[in-house]
Amino acid sequence: MLLAENELIPRYRLFWLRALEELLQRAPERNTQALADLLQQVIEQHDHHGAHRIVIQVAAMSIPLALQREDLAQARHHLKLARTHIGQLRRDRGAQTLLESLARQIDATSPQGEKSLR
Repeated sequence: MLLAENELIPRYRLFWLRALEELLQRAPERNTQALADLLQQVIEQHDHHGAHRIVIQVAAMSIPLALQREDLAQARHHLKLARTHIGQLRRDRGAQTLLESLARQIDATSPQGEKSLR
């Protein structure tokens, strides 16, 4: 059992998200709209505070979950948001490659003609 997200100290939130990601691989039925709303809040909070790499890391976790829920709108939104932070990183450390991979995943699940704005 995990603590509620709002009970966490901010610096532990990413660890919490990684644990949640692992648990959802074993119980995909828990990948609900409530979880989508929570991920939206987390990514927006980090976006607001200028935590560039964390926005990208949270997007990397949330996009596959959104695709699993067939929520293309959230997947595209998180990719777009992450891309706005890529130029703010001091060092890329594979972030651009990660976002390109996520864009390909979105494109692969998108109906023909709807692409992720490469």
